[in-house]
Amino acid sequence: MIGLVPFVMVFIILLNFFVVMYSVLDTEITEELLTPGAMDSLGYYGMMNLADLRNSVGKLNYPAYGRLAKEYKKDPSLNIFMQIETIWLMYVFQILFQLVIGLNFMIAIIEGTYGRVQEDKDAFVYSNKAELTHHVYTILKNFKSLDEYRVLMISSFKKNDDDTRCEDEIE
Repeated sequence: MIGLVPFVMVFIILLNFFVVMYSVLDTEITEELLTPGAMDSLGYYGMMNLADLRNSVGKLNYPAYGRLAKEYKKDPSLNIFMQIETIWLMYVFQILFQLVIGLNFMIAIIEGTYGRVQEDKDAFVYSNKAELTHHVYTILKNFKSLDEYRVLMISSFKKNDDDTRCEDEIE
């Protein structure tokens, strides 16, 4: 879990960087996010943060710049054109950077889980075989007479607290 802290920190820093850049470029909030009371409760910065967060987790939404487009139609100046182009450039960089960070984050989680499973694989196999043997013996002794058996199992396997398997003693 500690290894994931750098990914989360970089993600939050990038998210806030893009929110500030969109705010400086005067990007508008999209209609999809403007629900009643949303702007009052979150404000412009919170709404931009929500929009960028949604983009970073895969719910892509194009940047809105309707006011700038209307101004550009009235007076096609280079400043407004460059502002619109910079908004799109920031959008592309945001998607690329946050996808790279997000994919690295997912790869790190999957790699850690796979490593833990591989380490405990033999212990899981032997523990489950012992449990199955015990359950089969318990079921079969109800149908026919079986000799008593004794098993000594030594294991360094430690079950997790969230392990919901049966905790029967093996005799």
